[in-house]
Amino acid sequence: MLCESKGNLESSFELTYQTKRQLTLIGFALRRFASGLDYIIILPSLYFYLQSFNAKFYWLGLVIAADSLVAFFLSPLIDKLSEKWQRIRVLGFLANLIQIAGSMIYALPSHYFMPVVGRLVSGLGQSCSAAMYGEVKRVTSPEERNRVMIFMEGVRLFGVVIGPGMNFFLKDFDLRFGPWVIDHRTAPGFFMAIVWLLVEIVHIFTVYDLSLHPDAYRALPEHDSEEDSALYRAPTVSQPFTTHHELSPTRYEHKATFDEDEPKSEDDHTGSSDGEAKPSEEIRVLESEGDLGESTKHSRPASRSRKLQEKPAMNQSICQLLCRRDVIVILICQFLMFFNQTAFETLMLLIGVDKLGFGIRVLSAIFIGAGVEMVTVIVVVWSANKALDAKYLLITSLSAALLASFARLAVGFAGNTNRMGCIVMTVLMGFFTIIGTPIASISGKSLLPKLTPPETHPFYQSAFSISQHLGLIVGPLVASVMYGHLVLFSALTIAVFLIIYLLLLPTMEKIQFPAHGCGTT
Repeated sequence: MLCESKGNLESSFELTYQTKRQLTLIGFALRRFASGLDYIIILPSLYFYLQSFNAKFYWLGLVIAADSLVAFFLSPLIDKLSEKWQRIRVLGFLANLIQIAGSMIYALPSHYFMPVVGRLVSGLGQSCSAAMYGEVKRVTSPEERNRVMIFMEGVRLFGVVIGPGMNFFLKDFDLRFGPWVIDHRTAPGFFMAIVWLLVEIVHIFTVYDLSLHPDAYRALPEHDSEEDSALYRAPTVSQPFTTHHELSPTRYEHKATFDEDEPKSEDDHTGSSDGEAKPSEEIRVLESEGDLGESTKHSRPASRSRKLQEKPAMNQSICQLLCRRDVIVILICQFLMFFNQTAFETLMLLIGVDKLGFGIRVLSAIFIGAGVEMVTVIVVVWSANKALDAKYLLITSLSAALLASFARLAVGFAGNTNRMGCIVMTVLMGFFTIIGTPIASISGKSLLPKLTPPETHPFYQSAFSISQHLGLIVGPLVASVMYGHLVLFSALTIAVFLIIYLLLLPTMEKIQFPAHGCGTT
C-alpha cells in the first residue's frame, strides 16, 4: 500500500479515513499514469498529422509545447485555489473533463489549428497536477510523503515508457463517425479521450476531500518558520536526501566555502539570536528527547521571533539568487538539459521522417527505447547514490549534453547524402540526451538544499521547477524553427554548453561539503 493504513471498512456503507486516503492516492496515481501516456503517445504520429495539412515545421513545436505552456502559467493559480478551497474531488473531476475535451479536439482532423487547440485545452487539465500534489502534502505525514511522491512519479514514468507502444495498434485504426475520421493521425487523441473517461470514472469512486477531515494529518501551523520546520520534519520530495544531521553542518560549510560570493551580515541566518537555540543544539534536543510534539512546543517561542526576520529575508530572495553564481549555474543547467531533451523529441520526428523516412512503428520503437533508457539511468544513479557525488553527476550530465550537440551537428552535416551516418549520429544524439537530463535533475535536487539556507528552500525549489518548465516550453519551439538551419542551431548550442561547462567546473570545485545522495526527477 502507498501509506500505512490502520483502518478497514467499518460497515457496508461507511469507509474509514485511512481507507479513503488509500483510495484517493490510488486515484491520483492512476491520473499520473494517464498524464505520462498523454505526454508521449501523440509524438510518433504527430508530424504525419501536421503533414496532412502541409503545416510548417514550427507548428510541430507549438503542439508539443502547448500543454506545458498552459500548465506553466495556470498551475500556481490552481494550486492556490485548491489550498484555499480544499475541494480536490471537484477540481479533479473538472480537470478530467477538460482532458477529455482536449483529447477530442485533438482528434478532430478539420484544420491544423485543432492539434494546437487540443493540447492547449489539455494543458489546462494538466494544471491540476500541482493541486493534486498539494493535497498529497496535506494528507500525508512527512515520513510517508516521500514514498508516495516517488511512487506517483514512477507510475507516470511507466506511462511514458509504454505510451509510444500504443501506436503499434493505433496506427491501424480506420473508423468513421459521419464526417469524423479516426485514423493513424487522430487515433492517439481518440484513445486518450477514452483513457481520461476511464480515469474520470475511477476518480468519482476513489477520490475524496480529505484535508478537512477530522482524522487528517495536521501540518505545523503556518506561523512556524521554514527554518524551524526543516529541523524536525522528515525530508520531502523537494529535498529528499537532506537529513536532519545534514542541515546545520552543510550550511556552515557552505558559508565557509562561498564567503567571496555572499555579503556577510550580523543577522546572518547561520547564527542565532539571543535566547534562541542554535540549529545544531535543536537537533540534539530532538534526538535526545525523541518526542516530536514536546520538541515542537519548546521551539515555538524561538520561531515567533524568527518570524519577524522571515518576510524581509524572502523579499530579498531574488536579489540573493542573482548574486549566487553557484545556484544560477545549476538553474541554467536544468534549463539547458530540459531544453535539449524536448529539442531532441522534436528533431527526432523531423529528422526521422524528413531525412530518414521512418514510419510510425520505427518512431514508436525509438521513443520506447528512450523511455527505457531514462528509467534505467534513474534506477542506476539512485541505487548508487551512496557512492556518487552530486556535483560530479552534474558535470557528467552537461558533458553528455555537449556530446549530444556534437552528434546533432554531425546530423546537420550528413544531410540527406549519408543515410547510415545520419542514423548513427541520430541514435548517439538521443542516447547522450537521455543520459544527461535525469542525471541533471537528480543532482540539482540534491545540491540545491545543501547550498541554500532552509528558510529559502521553497523559493529556490520554485526557481528550480521554473527553469525546468521553461526548458520544456522553449526546446520544441526553437528546435522546430531552427530545423532548416540545423548546423547553425547545433553550433550555437555547443557554444552555450561550452560556456556553461567552463563556469560549472570552478563553481563545483569550490563546493567542499560531500554532496552524496540523489533525489528523484
